[in-house]
Amino acid sequence: MDLTLTAADLRFLAARSGNSFETLFNAMLLPPPGFLIANDTVNLHAALVRYGRLLLRTQSGRPVLQFCPSCLAAGAYFRKDWRFAHLVACPQHKRQLLDRCPACGGTIDLLEQRSVGRRALCPSCRYDLSHAEAPDGIGALKTQQRLAELLDFLINRGARTALMRDVLTKIRGLPQALAGRPTPLSQLGVAARANVFHKATPRQLSQWIVGTGDLPEDRWHRLILDHGSVDVLAGAGPRRRAADHSAASAAPSPEPARGARTAARAGSFDSSPAASSLSRSGRSRRLSSSKRDRKTGVVT
Repeated sequence: MDLTLTAADLRFLAARSGNSFETLFNAMLLPPPGFLIANDTVNLHAALVRYGRLLLRTQSGRPVLQFCPSCLAAGAYFRKDWRFAHLVACPQHKRQLLDRCPACGGTIDLLEQRSVGRRALCPSCRYDLSHAEAPDGIGALKTQQRLAELLDFLINRGARTALMRDVLTKIRGLPQALAGRPTPLSQLGVAARANVFHKATPRQLSQWIVGTGDLPEDRWHRLILDHGSVDVLAGAGPRRRAADHSAASAAPSPEPARGARTAARAGSFDSSPAASSLSRSGRSRRLSSSKRDRKTGVVT
């Protein structure tokens, strides 16, 4: 539902539910055709949906929703980040995410709920999910962080579509490359994905996702995966940064959603909170905005 609703659908829901159009728009993973996105966090979500199959699904195709019990205790709503396969642990609470109710073992399907209250309850057995015990997630967080920083950097600096799809295909294939499991990352349970991440080394990630290429962008991507932060790029010498930026920024930016209008005509909406758990700090976004984007406030 949060991938396919049109602007007309959202207006209908807004009129019936008492929520604003902006609130419902910001709950979407993929914006309706004809709308551009001003907020980088939402831009990350939409790009991950457009460029690669990183949304969690069972082998039969049903969507999977993860959750952090501590986050639900702080605010009883499900974060959009939890829909993606490369998220296996909560950066804030350092606990592994869960993808099933610990009481009945059922998956969490929000559309099965008949009522909505102030607590996040299992739709099958009504267990309070904020009371669940989650395993320690520190071991998997380092790999998660490396992947998140790389994706943040690629998406918000306008990486080529072909490059984005190639990187996301490699990420989906991590179980095969690192553990010999043919099942793609997006179809594995959270415990199996966390195990793959826990065993992965920076060298393995760089070799599989980037390879041995010597293009400026290859060097950038290896640095991010090796160090787990885009901040490492600031440590490169000024000559190297200038040369690399000149070569790498020549790549065209990805096109906006089909049929997209300008922000002035279609409207652009911000989403809160501004930082996503897909990245540690969002600092790479300051490296990515072009002059045109800074003028309009729109990142496509």
